[in-house]
Amino acid sequence: MIKKISIFGWFGERNTGDDFLLQETLNCIQSKFNNAEITVYSNHIEELARKNKNRSICYLPKKPKYIITGLFKNKYFIYGPGGLFPNKNLKKIIAFSVFVALLKLMRKKIIFFGLGVENCNFSNPINRFLIYSIFRMSTSCTLRYDYHMYETQKRMPKKCIPAVDLMFSKDFNKKHTIDSRYVVVSLANIFKENSFSQQFQQEIVVLIRKIIDDGYTIKFLTFTDGKDNKLNERIYNLLEKEYQAKCEIIEYLEDLEEVLGIISGAKYVIAMRYHALVFAIAHNIPFVSVSYSSKHDELLYEVGMSEYSVRVCEGVNKYYCERIPISAEELLNKVSMVADNRDSIIRSLKVKRDNLKKKSNINKVNLITNLSK
Repeated sequence: MIKKISIFGWFGERNTGDDFLLQETLNCIQSKFNNAEITVYSNHIEELARKNKNRSICYLPKKPKYIITGLFKNKYFIYGPGGLFPNKNLKKIIAFSVFVALLKLMRKKIIFFGLGVENCNFSNPINRFLIYSIFRMSTSCTLRYDYHMYETQKRMPKKCIPAVDLMFSKDFNKKHTIDSRYVVVSLANIFKENSFSQQFQQEIVVLIRKIIDDGYTIKFLTFTDGKDNKLNERIYNLLEKEYQAKCEIIEYLEDLEEVLGIISGAKYVIAMRYHALVFAIAHNIPFVSVSYSSKHDELLYEVGMSEYSVRVCEGVNKYYCERIPISAEELLNKVSMVADNRDSIIRSLKVKRDNLKKKSNINKVNLITNLSK
């Protein structure tokens, strides 16, 4: 019997992490159900069609008329992998709960796959109740984090299975050679243009100068095309010419092996982008996390390295729900910790690698099991 599947996520936005998550999801499904009829919904269907031209996939816009068509055509509805509710947004949660209830009423299979839900959503009892209700209506649910770490999520429905990010299940090429002469910096352009953003840029400039003074070059690795590149350029332009000569801005890359080659060859990684952190961990590369979201906290908790994090948040309506300016001094202290503990960090990450892959594979096993029903 042909499987008719709809997939929803943040795909086609030229974001390195999300683009590769979709690739891995499609690989997983098509390796088991090679004749499946798959529809991926996106705001940028031309981008997806170009990147996946060798796959037999239907790409449709995230517009009501196309989604309604899918309601009658398809049996399986997959949400993820990736973040579901990145910020507090009661209206979005209500709308989504109504849609999931409709799917349930129509006896569709609802599969939440490698999802992340920003922890701030659970601080509000109404949000918490609705999110729990959404998960209870699902056929299955795997999360990319261990919700037991939060008091506010202790009553998560039992069908929600803790896992880790889907990309940890991938068989990475470990033959990359380490060139300890450079440091990778992967920043996220998530702030409005205001004094907070300007202060953030100035503190990063102080950090970059010190790293270069210590004898390293900098590779700014772009994870979201356009947005992150602009931030990299602003910081580059704030540097003096002698420092600019030691910096390279690497624009958005579509080849995963190129991205991994750059990260795996670094002395260490300063990662604001979540999947830059994932790829560093997967290759046993020491890191400092510039954490703007609970997803960073969850990943560092998983690998037992929470002390290598520096938090930043623009304000009460974002992620951590409080204003947390970045500090170059705190960042430099974390960099010193990485330098002092480099060998033990590498050993620790190597030990955790197999467990991360095993937990990541929970996503795939659960997906295939439920598509087989």
